[in-house]
Amino acid sequence: MSALHTHSTAAPPTMTDEGGQYVAFSTAGNTYAVPIMAVQEIKSWQSTTPIPQRSKASRGVLDIRGTIVEVLELGVLLGNPPVEPSPESVVIVLAVEEATIGLLVDSVFDILQAAPGDLMPAPYQGTDAVVSAILSHEDMLVSIIDPGSLILL
Repeated sequence: MSALHTHSTAAPPTMTDEGGQYVAFSTAGNTYAVPIMAVQEIKSWQSTTPIPQRSKASRGVLDIRGTIVEVLELGVLLGNPPVEPSPESVVIVLAVEEATIGLLVDSVFDILQAAPGDLMPAPYQGTDAVVSAILSHEDMLVSIIDPGSLILL
């Protein structure tokens, strides 16, 4: 995984016609979710091995059952400063295209169900967008992260 950005003039794909289940989590005081089908597992935070010359969001790598997985701090990817993980911090391991990545988040708290049409288009964020849709759930708006966009950051 590199810090290389791809540039495209096309608008990001929307997921507004898809329903399904999403793993909801918090980071940097905000609520996000990823499609449950992209989640391989959720692990408690553990120390990682740093790799030089990676993006600022990289926390290093973990060996997960023989697979080396780079762990990215989602808050940093979204423009927040790095924070020290707490005992509640977890790594969401995602299968993204042909890669496996980990996302360091503050906590996982729910599985959300979205019916087709429940997802609203996210405001256009440029070509490096990671939020593909917004889900209104109870009294909050949940930003849906497109796992595929993370490998481009």
